[in-house]
Amino acid sequence: MGCEMKNELKIGDKVEIVKYGSLMWSRADMALPVVSREPEITWYDLRSDLVGKIGTITEIKEPQPGYVRYAMADMSPDKTAWYGAEQLKLVKKGENHE
Repeated sequence: MGCEMKNELKIGDKVEIVKYGSLMWSRADMALPVVSREPEITWYDLRSDLVGKIGTITEIKEPQPGYVRYAMADMSPDKTAWYGAEQLKLVKKGENHE
């Protein structure tokens, strides 16, 4: 789903989830919020309850050049959740900004 923005968020930043919580694609119609439709598939939000929640970035990784992912351990009590920059809005800069 789309390309990522450059890495402007840092560990320790407080961010709000603003677009979707967790994506899943399907060819079948589902009773979930629709994020987008393509000719062959539809993208659904499995965790729309996370939209509007605020968390702290705890880890940053770049699994592919230009594809930056942010972890917020406080979003899900049983696991670390990963998000893209397009899902997040900076609420408060952490101490790691120069």
